[in-house]
Amino acid sequence: MMLIENKPVRVDNTSYRMSIEKIPLRGGKARYVVYLSDANSPFTTKITFGNLFDLHDNLQIRIREHHKFNSEIYVIKLIDEWDGVIEV
Repeated sequence: MMLIENKPVRVDNTSYRMSIEKIPLRGGKARYVVYLSDANSPFTTKITFGNLFDLHDNLQIRIREHHKFNSEIYVIKLIDEWDGVIEV
């Protein structure tokens, strides 16, 4: 069951879309899956949380980690900051 769909999220100058899905488990428990999509590409990351408290306490931390270690963003940022000089 989708709880949130395509919520805009912004980290630094990067825009994402976030959706949260609740996955029912046995015994009335649930886990939560967050889908974080880069707004400018088809790249989507799936982040799983074991329970509601984990989701509440760690969502922003996990999004920051994803942003920091997303290789596409990192490479594009390096290219954008490059001065354009190639020394041979």
